[in-house]
This record gives sequence, C-alpha cells and structure tokens, in this order.
Amino acid sequence: MSHHQWALAFKIDVPPEVIVWEQSSAPDRSKAYRSVTLIANAVESAAFYDGHYFSVGFGAGSCKTAFCREVECLALKGEECRFSLRARPSMESVGMDVFKMAVNLGWDVYPVGSGAESESVTMGMMMGLVLIE
Repeated sequence: MSHHQWALAFKIDVPPEVIVWEQSSAPDRSKAYRSVTLIANAVESAAFYDGHYFSVGFGAGSCKTAFCREVECLALKGEECRFSLRARPSMESVGMDVFKMAVNLGWDVYPVGSGAESESVTMGMMMGLVLIE
C-alpha cells in the first residue's frame, strides 16, 4: 500500500432485511454486493485511464455471491473466471478491518451477527474502497 496516495471509501445503505442473513433476502444481498463491486470497478477503471495504473478496488462480500450466485463458479474449478474484469476481492478477504475503517470515517456502524433478526437492525450498510496510486 506504500504506492497508494489516496483512498476513496464509499458506502451504500441497504434495508435491514438485506443485511441480515435470511434465505429470502439472498437475491437482494447479491444485488447489493454486485452494486458495491461494480462501483469499485468503475472508479478503479477511471483511475487507471487517468494514469493511476496501480489503483485497486475492493468490493463487498464474495464475488461468487455477487456474480455467480445462481451458476457454478468457474474459478473454483480452476478455469477462467467469467467476470475477471469485474470481480474484486472484498476488504475483509485481504485482512482490512472494515468496521474500524467505517467508524474512523464517522459512519454509523451496526454490526450484524449471524443470529440477528431484521427487526433489531437499525440500518444496513455495505462499503467499498479504491486505493489510488
């Protein structure tokens, strides 16, 4: 990260029932993951074409959930990813503390555990990040 001069963090608010792990909300959760990942991808791409070649974006959640929820993931089979130009790792997958980052940015954070019920969640949020060199 020593090559990166800027960080652009962004978030999207999602309804509590999307952030809570209920089977009925899986399609909406996948859509939200995909939205964050595509935003990160677009910002990273714009930075690249502006001369910031080592910029890197991070989405929310698993790329499998965001793009291949209803089909088999080819990358897990050792084949070429269907979405290699769109898929991005999540911040959590590379060891970033997303909750701490959001709190440091002054954003309201409501951690949601696996047993949470949507009625007990104040709001949902998904976050993305682009590091720009």
